[in-house]
Amino acid sequence: MAQRRSRGGSARRPTVQQARETLYRNRVVDAAEGLFAEKGVEASKMEEIAGEAGLSLGTLYSVFRGKSAILEALHETRLRELLHTSVSATRGLESSVDVLVAGVRGYVEFFLAHPEYLRIHLGESTSWGLPIRVGTPRSVAWEEGQATLTGTLERGIDAGVFYRDDASRLARACAAIGEIRLGDWLSGGMVEEPEEIIGDVERQLRRAVCCREEDRDQVRLDR
Repeated sequence: MAQRRSRGGSARRPTVQQARETLYRNRVVDAAEGLFAEKGVEASKMEEIAGEAGLSLGTLYSVFRGKSAILEALHETRLRELLHTSVSATRGLESSVDVLVAGVRGYVEFFLAHPEYLRIHLGESTSWGLPIRVGTPRSVAWEEGQATLTGTLERGIDAGVFYRDDASRLARACAAIGEIRLGDWLSGGMVEEPEEIIGDVERQLRRAVCCREEDRDQVRLDR
């Protein structure tokens, strides 16, 4: 009987430890996001991150080896959320135009709701329209997002609703449209209403890729 209890206890320990580490990881990511956005990654100190997360410095180092690892975890977490938001926004839609607009709207809305992460994202001076260095959380998310967007554009090109062009290049152009408009919103003090930003992005997006006049001029903000 004692032996069975011992086995059961040892089987439970990794689960408890994993849950604790996940909790710590999430607290650190949330704390670092605010500090990185306010001060920049280089100027932020591990002691400050630990304090904001409510953890000891030793506990912080037991979860992350340094700021670069925290930044990677932040990107991995937020970009996973971003992709989920964007893909979820397209569910149930059939028209290539509707899928494209809803997907881009989804990621624009995500960044509008996460201005601190947007500041970090834009501050890394990596264009959304250009490939990211391979092997990083950002590169994985970029490739997945671009593949989804390219597939939508290819279907729309075949259906005759998007301009006939290289679909991957059009996908990068679509990403750049959102980046530029969100960057303007951020640098302008974030005073514009979200629907105004979303409407501008949709309008520019339609004019950039839609070849039919009725698709280019239709901007709906009531979805």
